Amino acid sequence: MKVSRKTNSLSVDEKVKDLLFTLNKQQMSKEELSQTHKEIKDLVGKTLNRNNPIPHFLMAGFLFRVNELSQALKEFSSSCNKKLSNYLKNSDNNITSLFFELTKTALEKKTKAVYFAAIKTMLRSNLLDISLLEAFVENELSNNSNILSILKSLGLGPSDAAYYVIYSLIKYRQNRFTEALYDIEQAIKLSSENDHLQLLLIRILIATGKDKDAITHIVPLLRYNHLSSRELFELYMLYADILIRNEKYTFLRDIFDSKTFKELNLAESEGVLAKIKIAESYLKEAWNSWEEESIKTAKKLLEEALKIDPTNPAIFKLLGFSYFFLYDIPNSIQFFEEYANLSNDHSWILDFAKSALDNTDTTDKITYPDFYSKYFNIYLDDISDKNSIEYYKAFLLWAKMDLLFGHYQAVINKLLPISEKIKLLKSKTFYQESQRLLLAAYLSIGNLSNIDGFIKTLSSDDSNLRLIALEYKTAHHIDLSADEIFELSSHYYIIEDYDAVIKILSPYRYGFFFKQDKFNDDLLSKMNILLAEAYFKIGFYTLGRILFKDILKRIDTSHPKYNELELKYAQCLLMNKDFEELKSIINNQPTLKYIELMIKENYVKHDYPTILALAKEYKDTFGFNKETHFLIADASFELKEYETALIHIENCIKQDPFNSMYIGLLRKIEEQLNGRLHFSSAIAYNKLNNIPAINEPGVVLFINTSEDTPYHIRAKNVLMEGYYPKITYPASLSQKLDSIVQQAYEAALYFLINKGFNMDNIHISLSFSSIEDKYIEAIGAAIAVAIVSSVMNIPVKNDVAVIGAINASGKLIKTPYVGRYIKNAVQKYHLKRMIIPLENVEIVALLEPEIILSSNIEFLDSLEALLNKILKPKGDKNEG
Repeated sequence: MKVSRKTNSLSVDEKVKDLLFTLNKQQMSKEELSQTHKEIKDLVGKTLNRNNPIPHFLMAGFLFRVNELSQALKEFSSSCNKKLSNYLKNSDNNITSLFFELTKTALEKKTKAVYFAAIKTMLRSNLLDISLLEAFVENELSNNSNILSILKSLGLGPSDAAYYVIYSLIKYRQNRFTEALYDIEQAIKLSSENDHLQLLLIRILIATGKDKDAITHIVPLLRYNHLSSRELFELYMLYADILIRNEKYTFLRDIFDSKTFKELNLAESEGVLAKIKIAESYLKEAWNSWEEESIKTAKKLLEEALKIDPTNPAIFKLLGFSYFFLYDIPNSIQFFEEYANLSNDHSWILDFAKSALDNTDTTDKITYPDFYSKYFNIYLDDISDKNSIEYYKAFLLWAKMDLLFGHYQAVINKLLPISEKIKLLKSKTFYQESQRLLLAAYLSIGNLSNIDGFIKTLSSDDSNLRLIALEYKTAHHIDLSADEIFELSSHYYIIEDYDAVIKILSPYRYGFFFKQDKFNDDLLSKMNILLAEAYFKIGFYTLGRILFKDILKRIDTSHPKYNELELKYAQCLLMNKDFEELKSIINNQPTLKYIELMIKENYVKHDYPTILALAKEYKDTFGFNKETHFLIADASFELKEYETALIHIENCIKQDPFNSMYIGLLRKIEEQLNGRLHFSSAIAYNKLNNIPAINEPGVVLFINTSEDTPYHIRAKNVLMEGYYPKITYPASLSQKLDSIVQQAYEAALYFLINKGFNMDNIHISLSFSSIEDKYIEAIGAAIAVAIVSSVMNIPVKNDVAVIGAINASGKLIKTPYVGRYIKNAVQKYHLKRMIIPLENVEIVALLEPEIILSSNIEFLDSLEALLNKILKPKGDKNEG
């Protein structure tokens, strides 16, 4: 084929553009290559005397294209000067992409003279490609170059953005992230090329653990940017890392499935990296659930990636975990070993051990558990500093694995010789953990003499370990000392295990030990108080009354707990209806606490007038606790003093806004007042009713955009003989609503008929609150769910909001204003779970990071998928 191109009439600049376009074509025939070479040579000859670098640059591009790299770099070096810099400033993507490819090759080949000239040219043209600068810094630091002399050679100073970029890259490489952050922020202030610098800023923010800040920079870049396809891909990968770290696995997969991501012109290697991230999300999701389908999906993706890139260590590592999760340990080890060979990294054993420890119920399926010792030995041998935190951290993990698989003596043999060394480490946590493992091993073996000796070595910081040991002694009927008895019972009281307190102390209170010299008076007094309070806490008021009375006789009125104990004694008297004894105490102590006791006493007697008299007599009514306010409110209601009742129930709600008993009384008061609620009470009422839990088929939660409260869409079905299937709903002037309801109804009808339901004669009645016309499309999917739920008689999960439009075939379709619904759900109602159409997946680029990280948004594409997620399993009467 003869190549014909009219070049004679073109100017030099036009010829350059034409040739650049040709060089950037993906495929070129031999004739095109030959013709292009001839034209570039002609151009070089014509412009040689004018010292024009562009023809040399074109020649470098041609030689690069035909893989003559050394000659290409030689020509490229000749072209790197100020004129090329000026040309780059005003050029299109064809010349800049070729320039970047040649610079990248020079950096990879480490031809210093060439890449130095190229970097200098790039900086003069105000181009700041982070990946090229990063490779440049890496090369220079590996050559032990002086950074100040490098900056000087490049002509950079504190007034140049590139000056701070290079410093930021150096500090980032040295893990000095705070300093790196300062430098990149300075660079951004000085540069007009902010989009490219944002990538480095995002990386540094992620390294410092500032995921939310990173997202605030990622989202705008995904929405509006001037980044190359390669840079955009890096941005997506950084976003993926954040989402995986924050356990937003479904969200990540939806982003990678979005139209925007699919439109990126990905290289094959980038496609592999995307598959790896998606597979990683499935495996992380399966880490706790051990869900076989997720694991198999991940495994399939990784096997596809392995065919394309058979030397990528990350694929082997994740395949190792895939097989581990499927209990195929031989294959798992094989992939982990291959990973270690490729990466020279044996740290996989740490993740492997953590996974086994997180899923201890699966260890019986691991057929030969001893293999891990070999790999821990290899990993520990690789650590040069045997006294480092890293070393002991791995050592303790190894001991945990021994404990998990029942190698108790191995735990003791490992940890006992190094206990003192671990104690000298800065981290107390490591020492306590080692002691806990030792104790667990001793307890498992059952060597009692070792346990007692071990307890004596424990310091005051090891109270938890002491308690574990004391519990063991108690369980095995080993006699405890007096101090040990009190220590253990005090611990149980603190953790509110009052039955355990009684079990430990009651034998000593009533048994023969009471008469012995086992306890001194002070310790005995403390034990009696602890026992009495335990009886009081579990409602054993008869025994509590006896003990409190005995204690009050034995201790002086100056005792710091005297008043508190007397009050508890009075409460025991009240609960036992010993009113005469109670009055004698109250008359001596007319304080608020005792007035509250008197109110309780009269409530037990149903003496409501006395309760109101007491409430009015003591002016400081708002000092009462919420229980007393409730008693006064209830008494007032019984006496038809509704305004008084309202005042007191409001005080209850201020202290406990979600108490169902308080809500119930508030509703009764509202009915009697004919809706005349106080303003503050009305607000409380609204808050209480934000998301009422309803366990009724046909009821779906819907988030409105304008009202202060969400509401439920209700569908009821009635069998009406002789009628065609039909639907009725609130009268509306909106034709839009008519269309939306009809589409949802047809989608539900289609689904139900396919499931075998006879819809003849079924009349559906819908009810829901008003909604602004412009936001109305979002109600469609919720209506369809309500209809199906009603007909199938299966309730819908209470904690999931359905937001989105639906068409008659049951497809969830793109819906306007979805972001507004999501913000309302999260910010107003603190709702976490939402389902929206898959076609709205781009909404993630518009949401604030706080919304993304604090919510669980699922993107679905059909009514059937939606119903699988939102209908409660049969027999589940709890909320979703």
